[in-house]
Amino acid sequence: MINKFLTLSFCVLIVSLSIANTNEIEKDSIEVGNNLLELSLARFIKTDYTNWDSLKTDTEHGFCVMMDTKSNLFTGTAYKIEYGKDFWFLNEGGQNNDVRLKIISFVKGLRNGVALVIDPLNDFDFLSPHPELEDMVGEMNYEVDNREMIRMQTFNDTLVSEVKKDVVFKFEDFEEEYFDVSSMIRFENAEYFSIDSTELSDFEDLKMYFDDLEIDDEFGYEHLMAPVATEKYKNKYLQITLTSGYGRTGEQFGHYETDYSRLYFEIPPYDCGTNITISNVEILQNFHPMKK
Repeated sequence: MINKFLTLSFCVLIVSLSIANTNEIEKDSIEVGNNLLELSLARFIKTDYTNWDSLKTDTEHGFCVMMDTKSNLFTGTAYKIEYGKDFWFLNEGGQNNDVRLKIISFVKGLRNGVALVIDPLNDFDFLSPHPELEDMVGEMNYEVDNREMIRMQTFNDTLVSEVKKDVVFKFEDFEEEYFDVSSMIRFENAEYFSIDSTELSDFEDLKMYFDDLEIDDEFGYEHLMAPVATEKYKNKYLQITLTSGYGRTGEQFGHYETDYSRLYFEIPPYDCGTNITISNVEILQNFHPMKK
């Protein structure tokens, strides 16, 4: 599994805004009867924002492209309200009463521009202006602080065209190694060759060969290599087709750290980006490798 805890560049902000244009918020999206929460959310949610629950996903791209109610690619700003009690491990811990408001900009179905993770129940002190965010949440001021009241992240998701490339692969045996929240396939005496039979003797050769796919550390991970980890493929030359495109990048295993990251840091749609999959596996009967 790809490490889901890649370092993200966040700005941590404390924000105060004028509440001149308090909005009506869809009651289905907040806890019933929580007037304080409703008033707090109204400071951030503009009238032209779209409730996340009204959007649909495009199944063709792994539920990672957002569409409006008419199935058109969504362009605009969406908001999503998440509660700690809805995350199993957080509900069991001390975060069950926490709330996070997530505001996300979209262009043609993809995240594009500034996205915010906001703790709406904090009292935001009036300080100095932050012009980059004015268009999103109105007049606001901020202070860098470790209380993590508002986190900001910038996206530029791209619906890249699919790229395909073939490699020849052979292994003698395999073993699945299990970790706390993931697993990985390890192949014994694995060999890689280009389609013209040239041996790719180390990982640097592979990275160069797959340069347009940007495989990095994905090769060998369970989610990518699982389709060839079967008894029938042992000691066979396999022509593997790798396909790269935009879509589902995997799924996090549930535990405290992943629930914590999902609520406090991550921006929906979750587990989306450029992915690589094995789209075809074929046994080669007459392959003659040229080893270095």
